[in-house]
Amino acid sequence: QSRKTVTTMIALLVAVIAIFTVNAHLFKRDHRVTAEQLPLSVKGRYIVDSGGSRVKLGCVNWYGAEELDYIVGGLAYQSIKTISDLIVSYGFNCIRLPFSLELIDKNPIISNGTILKMEPSLIGKHAMDILDAVITGLTNNNLMVILDNHMSDAQWCCNSNDGNGLWYTASYPESQWLSLWSQIVTRYKSNKYIIGCDLRNELRQTTVSGKSLTPTWGSGNTATDWRLAA
Repeated sequence: QSRKTVTTMIALLVAVIAIFTVNAHLFKRDHRVTAEQLPLSVKGRYIVDSGGSRVKLGCVNWYGAEELDYIVGGLAYQSIKTISDLIVSYGFNCIRLPFSLELIDKNPIISNGTILKMEPSLIGKHAMDILDAVITGLTNNNLMVILDNHMSDAQWCCNSNDGNGLWYTASYPESQWLSLWSQIVTRYKSNKYIIGCDLRNELRQTTVSGKSLTPTWGSGNTATDWRLAA
């Protein structure tokens, strides 16, 4: 039985490698959209550009700004432009950009030169100014951006004990979640390449102010009903 399982796994691996080899050229194609194709909209089950032609989103997640460094990861090793160009070279046309509410709310000065080694001009700037630079670098390269409110409190995501499983926390009530979302979309509303908002990442069972809560959909409970909040 064990030998049969190993043989099956090897066969599947060979099949996956074959698929990627045959279709490798697809990953090198440029799938970006021009500014003239924006804004996007929905037609039936498809996302379409301003002319009605279908657009397929190929998105990659650029983590980091939701955590305690308050900036995207990787800038200790590569510049924003290098990372942006690499994303394009792999055939992606879209970035999901996580952030925390705390980043917007506190907007701290980032003085740690180590994490900004490849972007020295950003050392000593506020976190939002660095986020501006990242978004400008991506969208100037015709990459679409989806803003993702990953967490309220700046920290690693996720577990059932982090207090961030709903759209509000003990530190950031629903009213502040709404006001800070309003603040960030107002900041970027003139950028056509900001194409969407992920209102909250991975709703899950959590504890808020000592009370265990589980997200619901359509329950009518204002403390847990994500349908009402969204």
